[in-house]
Amino acid sequence: MILPSYIKHIKIILNILYIFLFTNIVKADNIITVSAITFSYQGEDNIYSILARDFNRYAKNNNINIRLDLNLITSANSTLVANDYGLAVDTLLSKKSDKYDIYFYNNIYTEKLAKHFIDLKKSLPKEHMDMYDSQLNKDICVAGDKWASLPIKIDFTSLYSNVALLAKYNRTIPKTWDELEETGKIVLENEKDDEEEKLCIFNGSLNFSEIGTCSILEFIHSYRESINSPYPGLASDEAVKALEKIKEIKNTISSDEVFQNIDYFVINKLYGNRALFLKYWYYDYPPIYKRTLIPGRTNQTSAACIGGFNVAASIYSSQVKQQAALKVIEYITSKDVHLKYVKKYDYLTGIADVYNDEEVCSYIDCDMYKKIQPVIRPTKESEDYDKYSTEFKNKIYEYLYGNLTAKEALQNALDLSKIYSVGISDDSIGLTFYIILWIIIAIIVCSSVFIFIPPLKPYIKFLPKDFWIISIIGIIMMHCVGFAEFGEMTTLKCYYRVILMSFGFTLSFIPPLYKLIISFPEENKVSKWIENHRYIFLLIFLCVDVGMNLLLNFYPYKIKFIRIVDGQNFQYCDSGNSLNKVIIFSLCAFKALIFLSFFLLIFLEWSLKNIYYDIRFLITALYIDLIDIILLVMVTYLNINNYKVNFVIRLIICILYSISTFVFLYGYRIIHYLLSNRFNRNSSEENMNNLIHNLRKFNDNKAYSTSDANTINNKSFATNSTNTKGTSKIISKVLSYHNAQGINQGTSQNTHSSVCYASKSVESDTL
Repeated sequence: MILPSYIKHIKIILNILYIFLFTNIVKADNIITVSAITFSYQGEDNIYSILARDFNRYAKNNNINIRLDLNLITSANSTLVANDYGLAVDTLLSKKSDKYDIYFYNNIYTEKLAKHFIDLKKSLPKEHMDMYDSQLNKDICVAGDKWASLPIKIDFTSLYSNVALLAKYNRTIPKTWDELEETGKIVLENEKDDEEEKLCIFNGSLNFSEIGTCSILEFIHSYRESINSPYPGLASDEAVKALEKIKEIKNTISSDEVFQNIDYFVINKLYGNRALFLKYWYYDYPPIYKRTLIPGRTNQTSAACIGGFNVAASIYSSQVKQQAALKVIEYITSKDVHLKYVKKYDYLTGIADVYNDEEVCSYIDCDMYKKIQPVIRPTKESEDYDKYSTEFKNKIYEYLYGNLTAKEALQNALDLSKIYSVGISDDSIGLTFYIILWIIIAIIVCSSVFIFIPPLKPYIKFLPKDFWIISIIGIIMMHCVGFAEFGEMTTLKCYYRVILMSFGFTLSFIPPLYKLIISFPEENKVSKWIENHRYIFLLIFLCVDVGMNLLLNFYPYKIKFIRIVDGQNFQYCDSGNSLNKVIIFSLCAFKALIFLSFFLLIFLEWSLKNIYYDIRFLITALYIDLIDIILLVMVTYLNINNYKVNFVIRLIICILYSISTFVFLYGYRIIHYLLSNRFNRNSSEENMNNLIHNLRKFNDNKAYSTSDANTINNKSFATNSTNTKGTSKIISKVLSYHNAQGINQGTSQNTHSSVCYASKSVESDTL
């Protein structure tokens, strides 16, 4: 059967259509959709929508299987404003949402959001990133050493001058604030106000929106001494003069109401031709105005607050979408695209080389851009910049619209972010304590010489010479913890404090613990082994400290910012995570066991003649140190909102700890020796003989009373033995240790020390 020719043609057309549809369906299945989100006040007619459409055309024409899907949030389809949008983006990213692959955001949030974005310097071609290698771009795109984003659109504030009014009064566009004020006075005196539409001489842009913060920073920056001078800072004389000048301008040619008006007022005046000078963002303007840089203190200085939106790629998207997002960003931040849109839409780019293009410069004022003296908003001053910005404005406005002095208002603003600490060079309290710490160290170090003085030998037999030196080193280490309190707190200082406290405690107290163990009232293998291996015994405790501190290095401290409302902020060390807290708790528990061991051994050895007075001074040191530790814990958890009070309390506790430990372990022995020589000029042997005689008399009386006590106790336990045999045996054993005056047979002579040891040696010499 032969088909008509038109049917053949239809079949061919259908086959071609089928092939075309099949190819496109397969192709569509392979398209990667990249989702982006942005905010704009301009509705659909904005640069982001235009860029999205342009990229999709480019991708289609070049067979790139990527489609950019833009979620545009505007005032028409949402109740969000710019600040709310920033919060919404932060919330999404904090939840590690993969809903969007690309984020357009206000560049004031770079520091806050950077951790959620891909490092573009490591992901985009080097030649592409080199186009953006300028200090301005680094200020708004880099957090730490990470290029978190690239500028999609730069914005800055400028001055709009009514050239018609200026020509009328034969005035020029002002380059200094004095010129602006003088011109404003002339125009204000001669222009008759229309009651319905008053002439605005100068708006100031010092309202309660974000531009208010920008204006404050600009006025201060414009008041620096020369064009090469850095930002003066809030504590400078330039900042005071800048605020005083702007208040003078407000009171002379403007008003509180005009200065506080919002954006609508500025745009209305701009297009209504009812303003002489207006300060606002980079904006379209009628030909009656001319846009120039903001005036300064001199005709060389100026300032421009930098704004705009950046583009970044989320790290929470899949690898496929991340790569696609990077291709999108590479295209929309390319030089060709920016050249086209700068010419067409008169917006500013972060690619500096664009302003060397003659064709571009025929559309925009490239020379003005090249002369910008940017001031960057202090986005790193606080984790919540929006809150900081609001409070910053309010503090400055207490002078501008209130009764504070400029210096007081600036100090209050400075206190919002400044971290106060006690230093040495700028604080008398710090210098005083610093000197005290070094004096105490010098005294402790110099006193160690007495260990090697032969006449003092009978007084220091409690420990071997090497263990005295180790103990003194430990006391000095504990004392040096006080130096960590000076200056700004860092994670290194937090770690340094823990190391000094843990090792210092071990070195200062393990030697006395060694002495108590080998002086146990009954001979035992443990005491004997420790006596013969004292360095291994010490090393065991040091190994625990090393292990704990090495673990702590993997879970470091974090520095917490103590925000004091209307006060002076400071920092403290915070256990960054639960593992850090577990390690610190374990270390503290280990030290607590050492304390308990001391108290148990002291009770058991309370009556031993050879360490009778050593024990009493030792327990005094332990009690005072325990009180100091409790006070330190209380200070840590109490809300002390004054950094100087906090510093002084911590230093006093540190000094008391080291002094009490030194005096009651070692120092009193030197004092005893010196006083004996001061009031008794006999020889050391005669002094010791007199001391021994008194001690022997006292100990004999003590021994007699102890013997009676033992007899009474034994009778008492014998009476009740039928009911509590097990308990009474333990108690009887403990009390027998407690009342024992010496060690049972077989105890080494090396366990005798201090005054009793001196008694034996001097007595034998005398006999």
